Amino acid sequence: MELFGIYEILKAYCSTRNIFFIPGSDAYVNAVNDSDTYENYDKLLIADFTASPKFVGGRVVSTVYSGILALGQKRELTDIDLGSPEVLIQTESNLDETFEQKYDRRLKDTAQALAIIIGDIMCANELEVTNARFKLDINKFDLNIDMVAATITFED
Repeated sequence: MELFGIYEILKAYCSTRNIFFIPGSDAYVNAVNDSDTYENYDKLLIADFTASPKFVGGRVVSTVYSGILALGQKRELTDIDLGSPEVLIQTESNLDETFEQKYDRRLKDTAQALAIIIGDIMCANELEVTNARFKLDINKFDLNIDMVAATITFED
């Protein structure tokens, strides 16, 4: 892996899998999240890392990347009017869902998908994960995305 290349790796991974990649802090991510940009069911991968290089003999020989890697999928409550106010069809997500419903409907699958992404990134780039903690993070950002956020440490 190229030194300090974690963002390029993640961006390349996402571009080949139709995942929107958004690097940066929560404030930046919220600023670039635009409800007109993403379609229902689009996946987003958010990354915010710090790099800790290890120097030997005046050269960087390895780097530890610590931060957040979060996966979410845009879903909206959409009422489809079938000509009568009594007959509406709704998508599967809404603000009245319980945490358990969110987990059953998408967060468990999202956690599994994030674990696969992390494994793929590790294998393709000879990285080691020395720490990973997953957190279910609901109603994030202005888009109200349910996400799984991993506090993670990669080492090359």
